[in-house]
Amino acid sequence: MLSWFSAEKRFDKHAKRVASRRAYAPDRWESIRFLANLGTEAAATALLQRFDFTSDPTITDQEEKEAVFEALRELGEPVVIGPLLKHCRSTKSLGLPLKLLAALQSDERLVASLRELLAEFSTAYARDPQKKLQLLGFLPQPLAESLCVEVERFTNDANEGVRFLAYQTLRDAPGLDESTQSRLEAQAQADESRRIQLLMAEARASTR
Repeated sequence: MLSWFSAEKRFDKHAKRVASRRAYAPDRWESIRFLANLGTEAAATALLQRFDFTSDPTITDQEEKEAVFEALRELGEPVVIGPLLKHCRSTKSLGLPLKLLAALQSDERLVASLRELLAEFSTAYARDPQKKLQLLGFLPQPLAESLCVEVERFTNDANEGVRFLAYQTLRDAPGLDESTQSRLEAQAQADESRRIQLLMAEARASTR
């Protein structure tokens, strides 16, 4: 029993270090190595917290994040995918988590994960639409047909930047049928955003 409590306490110490901007860099490095060697889902969850902050100097921050990225990639999809998808839902920035997702999964599985993440976002007003923008901007091109329906929802988003990116992503998709294309063009012309109107008007003109 004592050994179990001791191991749990040691794990908590390293998890807190990795997640702390105030921890000394050598200590964080020690904790990164410890968690990487542990190789469990709990360790993966702890390592992912390192993506959530920046530290000085910049070179050290970059090196630590690269080390965490590689450690998680080597642990592999079976261990990391659950914690990673959960992290994607809670983090404020999707930059590194999405890159890791792509490094872990096949194209087909990646599309399924991206569709799952897209489905969880509302098109209602959000004070910070950054995660929507990052996710839409990350979608692999040519856009998979299974993603088109989810992306189309965002042409009605409250944020103009999100709507524009959704229209732009769909405009370049090869699998849109003619009726969907016509509907999007008509919808764009009714949008209050002039650049959205021009984007879809140019797309229509280029196909003639």
